Amino acid sequence: TDQDVVVSAVPLLVRHFLDAGLRVRQVCCGADHTVALDCAGDVWSWGLGDFGHLGHGDVRARWAPTIVDTLRGKGTSEVTAGAKHSLCVTRTGALWAWGHGDNGRLGNGAQGGQLVPFQVTYGGLGACFVTGCAAGEAHSACVTDSGALWTWGRGTAGRLGHGEGSEHTIPTRVDALRRQGARVTQCALGAFHSLCVLTTGELYAWGSGRYGALGQGDEGLRMLPTRVRVQDSTAGE
Repeated sequence: TDQDVVVSAVPLLVRHFLDAGLRVRQVCCGADHTVALDCAGDVWSWGLGDFGHLGHGDVRARWAPTIVDTLRGKGTSEVTAGAKHSLCVTRTGALWAWGHGDNGRLGNGAQGGQLVPFQVTYGGLGACFVTGCAAGEAHSACVTDSGALWTWGRGTAGRLGHGEGSEHTIPTRVDALRRQGARVTQCALGAFHSLCVLTTGELYAWGSGRYGALGQGDEGLRMLPTRVRVQDSTAGE
């Protein structure tokens, strides 16, 4: 109820982990939910649960951190939260997804959602060792130990980096980066754009350039990964 909602202008300690003697390794925020990873490799979630993105097998909200039973003991190494879906990677290189499934954002070849985490193996990803993941408003991405970047979900504005705007319901490798021999170490997703970092330290961006989000000096779309060229602001001084 509205009277239960707490609004704070200063940081509040989430006492659940302290009281349980647990240390938090990572935390990620979605639109209305939160996902955290403790140092034992277990995943916790809380907040709005309307789309199953908390991973507890139902659509109820959770007002306090609640362990995701399906992932208990899996040895999770990274978590991420999209607007209405969530992803995680385990120490064995497996990618798991759950929550809202529209536009194929879960990578399971379908449009339906998942109330509990499932392992993403479609598109050949099951044979890969995943090292990192990211979730956007309606698309997802992951990086493998070979330096490959895979994306899937809604493709409007070119946010998937495949050179067109269609949706992909299974993980699809970003060929533009593969063709140039690029090795990706990290990826990040916004609502309508995406970025990645290469082993060379180069930064690439694609998707919607509104408000200059791609760092290209304009608001244009980029349907393929485009290098972000940083200009030295001190040049000429």
